[in-house]
Amino acid sequence: MNETLVDVWRRTAEEVGAGSLLHYCDTTITASEVRAGANALASHFLQLGLAPDDRVAICLQNDPPWLTALLASWQAGLIVVPLNPMVRQTELRHYLTDSGARVLITSPDYLDEVASDVLTELALVEVLVSGSSEDDPCTGHTPGRTPVRPLDEVVAEVGEMADVQVPRLPDDVALLAYTSGTTGPPKGAMNTHANMRYSAEMLANWYGLERSDVIWAIAPFFHITGLTTALALAIHTGAPMVMFHRFEAATAMRYAEHWRATFCVGAITAYIAMMSDPTFPARNLSPLTKVFTGGAPVSPATVDRFEQLTGTYIHNGYGLTESTGPATFTPRGKRAPIDAASGALSVGVPLPGMSVEFVDPETRAPLKDGEVGEIVLSGPLVVAGYWNRADETKHAMPQGRLHTGDIGFVSDDGYLFIVDRAKDQINASGFKVWPREVEEILFTHPAVLEAAVVGRPDAYRGETVAAYIVLRPGEMATAQELTEFCRSRLAAYKRPRSFDFVSTLPKTLTGKVLRRTLRDEAH
Repeated sequence: MNETLVDVWRRTAEEVGAGSLLHYCDTTITASEVRAGANALASHFLQLGLAPDDRVAICLQNDPPWLTALLASWQAGLIVVPLNPMVRQTELRHYLTDSGARVLITSPDYLDEVASDVLTELALVEVLVSGSSEDDPCTGHTPGRTPVRPLDEVVAEVGEMADVQVPRLPDDVALLAYTSGTTGPPKGAMNTHANMRYSAEMLANWYGLERSDVIWAIAPFFHITGLTTALALAIHTGAPMVMFHRFEAATAMRYAEHWRATFCVGAITAYIAMMSDPTFPARNLSPLTKVFTGGAPVSPATVDRFEQLTGTYIHNGYGLTESTGPATFTPRGKRAPIDAASGALSVGVPLPGMSVEFVDPETRAPLKDGEVGEIVLSGPLVVAGYWNRADETKHAMPQGRLHTGDIGFVSDDGYLFIVDRAKDQINASGFKVWPREVEEILFTHPAVLEAAVVGRPDAYRGETVAAYIVLRPGEMATAQELTEFCRSRLAAYKRPRSFDFVSTLPKTLTGKVLRRTLRDEAH
């Protein structure tokens, strides 16, 4: 497969033409309009003197310029560095310095609140501000040596251009997606054009996604999930995409209803937020029949509740930035099995071309199917490595086999189950406790909305099990009640010895609970 998504995009843009490609809030943007903007911006990049493999950092919410900037960068032969607009100065400085970004595309408020101070220290070629106006304090502002210009103004100045396309090979890097990886500080995973192209084609087939579908973009574009299951799928299929700046449950559902969204992939926390929103019962989400999640543990109770309320089943999956998004998924129309011992919901089967193996997490010795061990992924979705991190690439991806740091096993019928992260295991009096198993039990209590379990230091046992609980709105529960609830459902050494009732749990963008933060609190 020698094509990249840029090659696919040229066909999509030609075929969709004046048809809708983006629904942004109440407005519609055509494929021809996106194409014109991408061509103009790509031409501007070349006029700046940017060379193939130079990096363009995009730090935006889910707004239309994201797609324009992504396509323009790829058409000009550049590497995109997606950045979360919530990162602060220290993180931004690391990402821009480590990637060697030449251009930053961001919003006026982010430039003013966060980026301006960092840019006084760095010598970027240019900063493009999306959504600026004459009233914006950022317009014409020059932090240090870096000129700042409104993105719309640049595109308008260049005007109508023929298609711009600097040739790219499948093994060339398309994205530097920063992640903490399986260990250590954030580093850039090198997602190649081949990774992205294969992901888009394979996921479109797996989901049964067609041009008549409507993609509901509830995952952030600055994360690999949003990049692969929204942007890349829109480029590949030409299916229109519903965008709304930033996820907020009531707003997201309003536009899903308005544009009759049929498909989405989002963090399980997004679905929980929707079900908890007071406007949820009044929403008509009946066209939304292709619903998927992944990236964080999913309780069967949550899936059941969503299906009871909407009639639609949430298909569970699993993946990492280093696997270019989803690597396993529950087949469409199938129901993920539940492990009888732990109550965990399966994350599906390997996607076409991907393979899953298991090794001892300490010795890396191979294990047999059915044995619990570290999950190792291989196949066309595994990234080329980490940017300028040869040693860490060698450790995490020897011979292209991705050691995930996640612990799991495969059932006799080929379904993958995630037990937990190796580093999250609790050692209570010599007994091993997987937090996920305890959490699954707590999720079945009718008053519990969310639960997270960590180890708490104990002078006698070494560690004891501590639970953090978020209650459903309007529900009540006490530590004594939950202790009694667990008594008949968990072995004594697995039962939480303490319950902390909190309003929210700390999470990553994909909805994974930050157990590390809770462990620090517990210590």
